[in-house]
Amino acid sequence: MNKRLLQRIVMPEVKDRDCQELFFRSGQAECMAFGEPLVAMNELYFHTWMNLFAAKKWFRYGKVGNLFLKLDIKGDFCVEIVGSNQNTVYGHIDEKLVWEEFRDNQEERYIKIDNPSAYDAVYFIIRDRKDAPCRFLSAGWYTDIPPVRENRLAIVICTYKREAYIHRAMAMFEKYLAENEALRNRMHLFVIDNGQTLELSRSNEHVSVFHNINAGGAGGFARGLIEACRAGENYTRCLFMDDDVEIIPESFYRTLILSDYLKEEYKDAIINGAMLDLYRRTVFYENLAVEDGLWVSSFHREANLTKFKAILRVNDIPESVYQNENSKVNAAWFYSCFSMDQEKSINDLPLPVFIRGDDVEYGRRKFGQAFIQLNGICVWHAPFYYRVSNATEAYYMSRNMFMINALYSNSFQKDFTRFYHARFRYSLNTYDYISGQLYIKALEDILKGSKVFDEDVLEIAKTVGRIAEEAREPVTDFYELKAVKDKPFRYSIPKRICVRLIQAGYKCMPVLKCVLKQNGMNLAQEWYPPAETFLVKKQVKVYNLLNKTSVVRKFDYHMERKLEKQFRELLAEIEKNYDGLLEDYRANFPRLTSFDFWKSYLKLE
Repeated sequence: MNKRLLQRIVMPEVKDRDCQELFFRSGQAECMAFGEPLVAMNELYFHTWMNLFAAKKWFRYGKVGNLFLKLDIKGDFCVEIVGSNQNTVYGHIDEKLVWEEFRDNQEERYIKIDNPSAYDAVYFIIRDRKDAPCRFLSAGWYTDIPPVRENRLAIVICTYKREAYIHRAMAMFEKYLAENEALRNRMHLFVIDNGQTLELSRSNEHVSVFHNINAGGAGGFARGLIEACRAGENYTRCLFMDDDVEIIPESFYRTLILSDYLKEEYKDAIINGAMLDLYRRTVFYENLAVEDGLWVSSFHREANLTKFKAILRVNDIPESVYQNENSKVNAAWFYSCFSMDQEKSINDLPLPVFIRGDDVEYGRRKFGQAFIQLNGICVWHAPFYYRVSNATEAYYMSRNMFMINALYSNSFQKDFTRFYHARFRYSLNTYDYISGQLYIKALEDILKGSKVFDEDVLEIAKTVGRIAEEAREPVTDFYELKAVKDKPFRYSIPKRICVRLIQAGYKCMPVLKCVLKQNGMNLAQEWYPPAETFLVKKQVKVYNLLNKTSVVRKFDYHMERKLEKQFRELLAEIEKNYDGLLEDYRANFPRLTSFDFWKSYLKLE
């Protein structure tokens, strides 16, 4: 039978030289080969993030036949195929499945792997002579049965004034389709330009550009899904992807082919890619988030993907996670692919929350479906802690998570007061009075219920932007930035005890704050600095190390008292009206996710 490509072996381009070990690893050895003793050999190992075959996962979720390794290599070489499983004691246990030696090879070869579904990973090693290296042309993992279905993929990128990123993404996509004729009618790129700075004439047979009002990520992705539904091309899968990422287009192919082979019970599974650190390119950051208290956290934490056992670990997510009511999962929209139906999806749109939480809500809406991750499907993205602003974290996050938790978390009514008190108190303890004002604005808008989404989204953004404005200064001194980076974030136990005692004193006698604060200035990083840094100083200089900017925060007793009074009154009002707010959210949810709502919200004709 004809063989069908599941996953091609990807080799690094020049731009990927700093993360070569994601593709292959090399070594040297002396061993007996080709009938000669102690031949000096080169070795190429493909037990890597990009190129190993996650056999158990493929056979668990996909309807796959026999597995073959296809090699197009010219010259003398040896191939060893290995099956590997995780092991608690040894990290992993390997079994040699195939070993063959080829002399003066000039043909493409398919090598059958027996019982591959017994292994977490199947990979291969190529060895050739140092003095007569072979010529590696291509390789790939194949099967001998056709796919269950043939999906069509709509890729949606929402962008806002990131022209350099988006032009690069469009050029990459067009080049990829030019080189892969069979895919040209199976995927299309929809670029939703919230900044309205891209030329609409940039659209072509493979890429469509749409200007959109700046309704945030939720508005951009909703518009993209609407346009994919209205295109009349019968797209069966939609992929949401951030604009400020780097990607290898092979991820698109693997996503599409995996969805083609999914068993019937998993045909609607969400396929989400991994986020790798843009600045430490071999470091894994996230591939799936699970409910953690009132929000979410990564299922797998940071991992070094140059380590084989780390790849096995992050590839392993038990299916029971998808069915667990206490840890509902979600796939962040830096790379998330879900099934779509033209008639149904156009009224199953994101909530209009602007940013922060749209993907979390969508994941909880899809509770019970499988969320599948596969090595090699990934993007490189700047970690969140370098990019989240006051407006994003204090206003949008606080406003949106109230609605999402009210809808989906049974215990939220008991917990939300404590949560908001802690967040607001932290902003005051760190002299972040801008965030304090944004929390108050969030509570005011929470009290409006679903009606807040009937207000002009651009006016809300302008108001929040005005509150969030602060005078930031550039920092050009390298040693100043390094001193802040190296400053410890945790304090000794005695100092933390003293902190608690002083804070208790503050609570009993607020005027103590004015007495105990000292002149002089401390230094801190911007991403959740420890409150201890601010405790006894009137000023703290806070740095964003990535942007190389700083802002001086100053203690203001009267501002604190004013904000505290407003905050307490608003929170009490929300407690009193909680049941009414929840009823309002539930009643208006179908309206807020419908095409008619979004048509008006985005001012579409």
